[in-house]
Amino acid sequence: MSSYLVAAGISTAALAYKARHIARDPKNPAQWAICGVVAGLGTAVTLGSPEVYTAFNAAVGIPNLARIFVHLMAITAILSIQVFFLHVADPKTARRKARIRYAVFATAAATMVATFWATPLPIDEPTRFVERYATTELFVVYMAAYLGFAAWAMLDLIPLTNSYARNSDRPLLRSGIRLISAGCAFALLYSCNKFYGTLGFRYGWDIPSSNESLSRLLTAACVSCVAVGVALPSATRLAAIATWPRRLRLYRRLHPLWLELYRADPRIALNAPARPERDALPIPSHATPQLLRRITEIHDGVWRLRHYLSPHVHSVARTTARRHGLTGAEARAAVEAARLAAAIRDRSHGAPPHPDEPDNPPLTGTYSGMDAEAAAMAPVADALTRSPVVQQVLQATTPETAHDDN
Repeated sequence: MSSYLVAAGISTAALAYKARHIARDPKNPAQWAICGVVAGLGTAVTLGSPEVYTAFNAAVGIPNLARIFVHLMAITAILSIQVFFLHVADPKTARRKARIRYAVFATAAATMVATFWATPLPIDEPTRFVERYATTELFVVYMAAYLGFAAWAMLDLIPLTNSYARNSDRPLLRSGIRLISAGCAFALLYSCNKFYGTLGFRYGWDIPSSNESLSRLLTAACVSCVAVGVALPSATRLAAIATWPRRLRLYRRLHPLWLELYRADPRIALNAPARPERDALPIPSHATPQLLRRITEIHDGVWRLRHYLSPHVHSVARTTARRHGLTGAEARAAVEAARLAAAIRDRSHGAPPHPDEPDNPPLTGTYSGMDAEAAAMAPVADALTRSPVVQQVLQATTPETAHDDN
């Protein structure tokens, strides 16, 4: 029971997640195929649970009716995987290539329905269905249609998914496809094990008692791999939620620096905020692009101030930082904050710009990524509003003295 519940829960969560993509793009056949995969597997594994199986049959009054629904939903999910990869590989030829898959599916499904209704199955059997009815007329035909389609589709899908995974340059997509491929391999093993059991029970072979347990285990493994593989390529949103607290802190720490640069030149803002002094909190999925935008706008603001960065102020700031006992990164942050504060002041007072580019503009360097760059900017933002070095440098220089070295 537990393996069924785990697989059903994973499938339900994956379906709920992927259904949002259908709402955004209802005409995308690949998205519909993905939902077909998850819905088919989820329905099959839920109805396959012995408790649900028995309750369903009791409600409709037809013994073992849940069994054919389980099998039909399983091959529907398999067909959906085939259709999905056809659309991913080549959307222009996908519809044409899918026709043969639809035809094989329809043949298998029709055979299953016809033989199910023609075979007497009077006793409800949620766990040992094959063992009880293997000797019944036409039962082997029913199982051959079901398992034959599954095995044929798996042999079609395993090389296709592995080839696509090798050619993918997106790590999450590649991992997701490899999980789907693993799920296909489990399905192929399930088909072989199940058909072996069917033939064994029919012809009196010595079938291990673990055969049915192995089938249930392979089913749960297949469903779990495919459901996770389907959802994994979209897991960047989950990663965004995980990084949100850290990026939110960086985003807020940079606000004082961004605000001073914005007030000096509002053109740095891609979208001018109605109340720039208030720092709106980005939602988790927007934290990354918002932080990147803030970093970009800060760089733009520094670039627009480049001709107001005074070498004289730079020298005074270094001396003041040493006098306060600052060293290393703390001293660099205070000096850069003081240079920017003086440049903003000088521009606002109409001081003439320097004709030359500054030798060492603030906030320049090589960083390993966005987070590292934001972390390097944050101490400068802190110093801009808190460091006594900034205030003393502003008091020790004026727009006139700052440009004496010209």
